[in-house]
Amino acid sequence: MKKLLFICITLTICAFSCHTSKEASSAANNETPLYETQWMLTDINCEAVGDSPAKPFIQFTSDGNVSGKLGCNDFFGSCFVKKDKISIEYKGSTKKLCNDMTVERAFASALKKEINNYVIVGDVLILRAKDQEVLRFKAAPKTE
Repeated sequence: MKKLLFICITLTICAFSCHTSKEASSAANNETPLYETQWMLTDINCEAVGDSPAKPFIQFTSDGNVSGKLGCNDFFGSCFVKKDKISIEYKGSTKKLCNDMTVERAFASALKKEINNYVIVGDVLILRAKDQEVLRFKAAPKTE
């Protein structure tokens, strides 16, 4: 009975959790590096961002800095990464007033959450707080 209850609970959690990446079954060795990659925002709290003229993104450097674009404003901060653990300290952003700041505000708010781990599957980066997906990104194509 306990096994059946555990299976039912597990299936329910899987069904209601955020969508999983199709890339999850791809080879683990083909993962995009966290550092020096421009990660384009695709989802905030499991909701698709959609296309916008100002492409929000985040970028990490190996010296502990994080920066990017919230929408029309740039942001900056610091990060600490060890294995699959990460902490991000959002320090600030530029203060331009833009037409539609909905995504920008949601992205900034999500960055200020207590993000504590991440996973990279292929070219998808997922930032999580206590195993709950907060932000999802896709690696920008490399330009040569």
